[in-house]
Amino acid sequence: MRSIPPRRPPELWAGPECSHNRVGNRSFDQLERTGHARRIEDLELIAALGVRTVRYPVLWERVMDDVSGKPDWTWTDERLGRLRELGLNPVAGLLHHGNGPKGTNLLDPRFPELFAAFARQVAERYPWIPAYIPINEPLTTARFAGLYGIWFPHRRDHESFVRILLHQLQATVLAMSEIREVNPEAELVQNEDIGRIAGTPALAERAAYENERRWLTFDLLCGRFDERSPMWNRALRWGATEEQLRWFQGAACPPDVIGVDHYLTSDRLLDERLDRYPEWAHGGEDGRRWADIEAVRVIAEEPGGVLGVLRAAWDRFGLPLAVTEAHLGCTREEQMRWLQECWDAAMTLSGEGVDVRAVCVWMLFGGYDWNTLMTSDTGFYEPGAFDLRSGLPRSTGVAEWTRDIATKGRSEHPVLGLPGWWRRPERLVYPAVNVGSSTPDLRREERPRRPLLVLGEPGPLMEGLRTLCDVRGLNAAVVESSTTTGSIERLVGDAWAVIDAGSDQVVVTHVAETTRRHHKRLVSFSSHHIFSGRRGSPFVESDEPGHNEWARRERLVLDKNPEALIVRTGPLFGGADPSENHDSPRWIGLASPTYLPDAVNEALDLLVDGEKAVWHVANRGSVRFSEFTQMCDAISGLVRPRTAVLTPAEQGASVDTSLTSERGSVLPALEDALIRYVGVREHRGFPVVTNEWLAAAAAELRIDTTSTPSSDPPAHVPTSTRLPVPDGIRS
Repeated sequence: MRSIPPRRPPELWAGPECSHNRVGNRSFDQLERTGHARRIEDLELIAALGVRTVRYPVLWERVMDDVSGKPDWTWTDERLGRLRELGLNPVAGLLHHGNGPKGTNLLDPRFPELFAAFARQVAERYPWIPAYIPINEPLTTARFAGLYGIWFPHRRDHESFVRILLHQLQATVLAMSEIREVNPEAELVQNEDIGRIAGTPALAERAAYENERRWLTFDLLCGRFDERSPMWNRALRWGATEEQLRWFQGAACPPDVIGVDHYLTSDRLLDERLDRYPEWAHGGEDGRRWADIEAVRVIAEEPGGVLGVLRAAWDRFGLPLAVTEAHLGCTREEQMRWLQECWDAAMTLSGEGVDVRAVCVWMLFGGYDWNTLMTSDTGFYEPGAFDLRSGLPRSTGVAEWTRDIATKGRSEHPVLGLPGWWRRPERLVYPAVNVGSSTPDLRREERPRRPLLVLGEPGPLMEGLRTLCDVRGLNAAVVESSTTTGSIERLVGDAWAVIDAGSDQVVVTHVAETTRRHHKRLVSFSSHHIFSGRRGSPFVESDEPGHNEWARRERLVLDKNPEALIVRTGPLFGGADPSENHDSPRWIGLASPTYLPDAVNEALDLLVDGEKAVWHVANRGSVRFSEFTQMCDAISGLVRPRTAVLTPAEQGASVDTSLTSERGSVLPALEDALIRYVGVREHRGFPVVTNEWLAAAAAELRIDTTSTPSSDPPAHVPTSTRLPVPDGIRS
């Protein structure tokens, strides 16, 4: 066994999502989809986060088009050279859910030797690379590609599963042997998703099998997989030979660091009571049927989280550990809370003497279509430390958290004062199941729970803010502005930020002055009514507003507090009637109707991100009021929309107040918002629609629903939009 360096405090790493998987004959390259492949300046953004180690791709498929061809090092030369200039140490990844270049694949018997030859080429060209993840999550890839048929080669049998797993692990051993001939000090960081499986008594044996299977990657690499293993006879039955299995005992290549990739959906519950769960969760094997559901949504005991997985890995192997992927596809504050929990877990275990090397902030530039396990190109995007919806990376609250931890060792962002949704009672959306698991002993730093002050007058916007702040755990203090005479100073002083949702001019002036003086963040809502006249295209933030009360209000706020965030929306809808407009009884001319939960959620994300100045937050689309009502009728009835009949006032109207954004706050299309709203109304209290209903609506309307989240739960990264939402507000 290789010598283990002395223990040191955990570091913060970072990395861009770089999956290069294949579905059928089509490859899905996250580096291309996020644009990182075309932006070398992204590396400067990473360096500015304060991290010094980066998981970085040197992917086989991107360097070589065909195994018989010549490698093209142009891109990797440029990128790795810039990393060195910036003082960033790469942990090089050579295959990330891929099959390699043309001429080979995961079932190819030549795959291990071909991969090892490529690894040697990498080491010879870049002998200074200190560490490698040769093949990302071999067991996960083997399950998805060989057992579940999700990725190429789309097999659904245990024989293919075992062959794919053994090929990848043999390739890893051979690759590290080649690499270490060039650089004897090169470290192997081997990562895997090792989520825990719980089961009802009837499925205890199945759960025990899956809990043992999750360790196969490390058991084989460590040379400890033998006939005493509960999986040994299964592997032989599934086509592995005894010679293949014993090869790993003689060629043991234990990781220098065991990488734990743990997501909130990694832990599962198996339950034979199918009637308790939606049909998408139903599965089974060998004639038996069960539901496979996210444990966090059904197990009554508090989730063990990443702390429990790290402890289990340490107890089993006693090797250095790292959280090699930490990411949550959710609202911004929940993303930050999950990262904080991962960091707290690392610090807790380090304090107990466990050798935890690092936590890696993953998906720096977000990722596409992980909600469908990258099996389709729908454009479903989730941000990370940077948000790409403007076309260029915009720093988010996750980046702020990363800089704080990397440079100061702690973050004092106020949203961290409350627990994430996975530690709140509303996480349970199915009948609770007790499995007897222990509550995690996580040492959380006590933080002040300062409120988010929401001021305004009663109405849909105030109620939307109240409800969604509650759903997101933002501890809102909602106060009618008419009752704040003489108390604004105290209210602002107690809060970490203030949202003004329509106070009168006297109050908003006082609020702007007070937030500036107390250095508190301020969000003020504004309206599309700030614009008027014939435009021909939607207004952006830099366009000159008209001369009206809305313009005067905005100037007043920014004069008193130049750091304020002004959120302009279109006419807001989202009440009991989807065609109801809460901005005015109706609008004249063209406008961009805005789904109230979309607007509120985006405004809250921008607040947490620390954004300022004017932002347009509106669903994409420009329609007249009569056209809007026709769309609502069409979606509600699932009938093809008739041509809208314009009212006499609309026929003569030349007013255009439609909005779009040049800054990056791009909400889904109006049709998308209406489908989600009407679907939520039909399924009261649970903000999802069925795939069948959504497909029917989209077909009838002939619209693109590519940005509409699936009703199926993301299998890799969860979102908070599946939380129950009280009637009155739909998210």
